[in-house]
Amino acid sequence: MRKNCILLVAMALVVLAACSGEPSGVSQPSEVGSESDFEASGAEEILFPSDSGGAQDLFADGPQELWSELALPVCKPGDGCFLDACVTNLDCQSGWCVDHEGGKVCTRSCQDECPEGWTCQQVAESIPDVVWICASNNPFCAHDDPVPEECNGLDDDCDGDKDEDTCDDGNECTQDSCGGESGCANEPLTGLECKDSDPCTLADYCQDGECAGTPVLCDDNNPCTDDSCAEAGGCVFDPNQADCDDGDPCTVADECAEGGCAGFAVDCACQVDEDCAVLDDGDLCNGTLACDKSLLPYECVVDPGTLVTCEVPAGIDPTCLEATCDPGTGKCSVGPAHEGLACDDGNPCTLGEKCSAGACSAGIALNCNDGNPCTDDSCALEAGGCKNVPNTRQVRVRRVQGHAR
Repeated sequence: MRKNCILLVAMALVVLAACSGEPSGVSQPSEVGSESDFEASGAEEILFPSDSGGAQDLFADGPQELWSELALPVCKPGDGCFLDACVTNLDCQSGWCVDHEGGKVCTRSCQDECPEGWTCQQVAESIPDVVWICASNNPFCAHDDPVPEECNGLDDDCDGDKDEDTCDDGNECTQDSCGGESGCANEPLTGLECKDSDPCTLADYCQDGECAGTPVLCDDNNPCTDDSCAEAGGCVFDPNQADCDDGDPCTVADECAEGGCAGFAVDCACQVDEDCAVLDDGDLCNGTLACDKSLLPYECVVDPGTLVTCEVPAGIDPTCLEATCDPGTGKCSVGPAHEGLACDDGNPCTLGEKCSAGACSAGIALNCNDGNPCTDDSCALEAGGCKNVPNTRQVRVRRVQGHAR
């Protein structure tokens, strides 16, 4: 006799075995059809091996286990099934969208057991209606073991935060941010104060993502030194051998040496002022010579009353101006000086001013953006710089593992 079992018979027996009473509105079949009737219907057979116990083995573990084996899937992948990707609870048939391995997936309800890697937990928000769902044992980390965080939209180091501190390029003149899967973005900034690590610049500021300053002014007003700024820091005044004037009418061929000006002494004897004319250099700015008879021997000296002293320029551009005397006329005039060197225009809302054509040119506007959407940022002269005033603007805050983002 052929050992087989018809699917319809198995399903009918499951219903009869599983139910102790007949549910309301569901009728049971009065008679099970014969094998020939089933074959005539064209239905598919389930065949058992010849050495099996036939249909009896099918029910060995009880009707509930049989039903689990025979039941057809009730959810198609992509329709909000368990482990389908989701954004909100509405995307899931179970009504629960949870964190899993750095993303969000649909979960399912549970009583005490869940698939491997998941734990049956009570949903806190479900009180007083207690709800239990399968919660991922690895909600935020996509790795079995923590690894250094990268900008990839995942929680690589398993600390509950994604992509934190991943895009710092070490440049304070860029706005660094992580776009998740799209990677890092380093936006160039302009107008922020910065430090270019160059001791020979002042008023450092960001310009198109680069930190640059204005060269520092090194001027000791000594014609016998070459003035510069050393990379090690600070001004350097190196002695030179330039021509100079030591201001002594009794010397000639004045020359710089070891940072000072000196000449060769000559006979300065005189009886009257006219005797000193041969020693005069014709420069009306450094005074005229007269015969000093206060001490013997009489000598030619500069008459203090004939020295020309030009006043130092005043105003908002003094660094960029220099007063000079015309040797031929002895008259003072003011002209441009220190071209390209740092200056201060007195405006706290600008950066990077430098001397240009005798004026302290306006720098770029100070960037007062503090990166906080809850403040109105501006620069005010009366405030002496930036103002960041709290506002009541509505902003969207995303929370990740209890942290506002």
